Amino acid sequence: MSAGNIGYSGKSYNIHNAALKRWEQYWVDNTGGNLFFYGGLKDGIMDYWTDELPQPDGKKLKRHLQFIKLGPDTVRQFSQGSNDNGKTWFVEYDFTCNRKK
Repeated sequence: MSAGNIGYSGKSYNIHNAALKRWEQYWVDNTGGNLFFYGGLKDGIMDYWTDELPQPDGKKLKRHLQFIKLGPDTVRQFSQGSNDNGKTWFVEYDFTCNRKK
């Protein structure tokens, strides 16, 4: 859910795909947006990727999403994007998530 009062929200669904031996995440939001990530645990970091996806401006966007454990109840959610098939990356967002108690 977004900070402030802009009304944006979404939810992710995470599964382990045993047939493909990988983790998958499907994100859906209240604007009709959706993303499909795939990946796995690497060096203690959950590493997710997307394929290159066409954007409204005609470019293709590849995403790299990481969940990095910072403590028993805290995770860093770090997302980067690339418009040149991974040659260069830009930060899309960098969140710190705390377990709700």
